[in-house]
Amino acid sequence: MTKNNGAAKSGAATQISDPAAARLNGKFDGMGVARDDFDLKEDLLSSTCAIPHGRGKSGKTLVSRLMVECAMVAGRPLSFSDADRANAGLKDVHKPVDGPESASLQDLRTFVQRKLETQLEGNGSSLIDFGAGNPVFEGILDEVDLSGLMRDYGKQLLIFSMIGPARGDVSYIEPYLNHPSLASADFVICCNEGLTDPGREISAFDPYLETQQIRAALERGGRLVRLPRLTSAEQIETLGLTYMDAALGRPNANGRCLAPFAAAATAKWLRALPKAFAPIADWMSFAPIGDLVAVLDRELAAKAAARSHWRVAP
Repeated sequence: MTKNNGAAKSGAATQISDPAAARLNGKFDGMGVARDDFDLKEDLLSSTCAIPHGRGKSGKTLVSRLMVECAMVAGRPLSFSDADRANAGLKDVHKPVDGPESASLQDLRTFVQRKLETQLEGNGSSLIDFGAGNPVFEGILDEVDLSGLMRDYGKQLLIFSMIGPARGDVSYIEPYLNHPSLASADFVICCNEGLTDPGREISAFDPYLETQQIRAALERGGRLVRLPRLTSAEQIETLGLTYMDAALGRPNANGRCLAPFAAAATAKWLRALPKAFAPIADWMSFAPIGDLVAVLDRELAAKAAARSHWRVAP
C-alpha cells in the first residue's frame, strides 16, 4: 500500500463514516480553533521560532518547506536553517539555506546557538530543521530554559511535532512534551495522514490520540491538526519543486514538471490545508497558508482564462 507525506516525505483525506473517525474529526475541528476576533498584532507576525520535530521520515521536511514557502509568498521575514546532518532537505528547493560550516557537533552547536541568539535580538521569524535524533537540540534544552528565554524576549517558540499512527512516534515526542525547558512552548501535534494506509487516514490515529501523552499535551494547551495526504510528495521532492510550482505545472531547472493529474492533486491538497490547520491559524501568522492558496487560485484562474482565450481566438 502506498504511503506519502513522510516515508517519501507527501490529495485530500478520504472521508470515513467510522464512529471513531467522526469523533476524531470533532477533535481536529474544535481543538484550539483561532477566534474570528483574534487581534494579529504586527509584533506577533514576526516573532516566531518554529522547530519541526519527530522521528525520521515523519514529515518534518515537508512542513518545513511548506512554512518557508508560505512565508515567502506572504512577504513575511523568515530565516530558515538546515541543521539536519543526515538529510538537508530544505536546500534542494529554497536557496540560500543557512547551515553550519561542517557536520561536526561543535560546528552545529555553534551555528544553532548563533541562530537562536539572532532570533532573540531581531524582529524576524526563524525556522530550524534539526532532523531526527539531533543531540544538539537536546543539549540546548538541558543547558537553558529555551521556551522561557524566548518568552522573556517576547518571542514565540513553536514545536511542530509530527506523528504517524505508531506508538513509537508518540513515545519519541513524549520527552519533549514534558521537558521543563519547553514548558512555555506552543506545541502542535500534527497527524501526518501520508503515513497511514489509504482509506484509514483519520481513524488510524484513534488509539494513539487517546494515549496519556497526547491527552496531557492537549490539556497543557497543545493543539491537534491533521496533514492531509499528498500523493505526489515524492515526485515533487525528486523534481525539487515548490508546492506552488508543482500545483501550477511549472518546470524545474531541467524543464521537468508534474503531469496534469498530479498537479491538480497538489492544488487540491494545498486548498485543503487552511481548514486542516485552522486550529493553529493564530500560531501560523508568520507563514499564513491562506495567502499561498489565494495566490495559487489567482494563478490557476489566469491560466484557465489564457487557455480559453487561445481556444476562441480567430
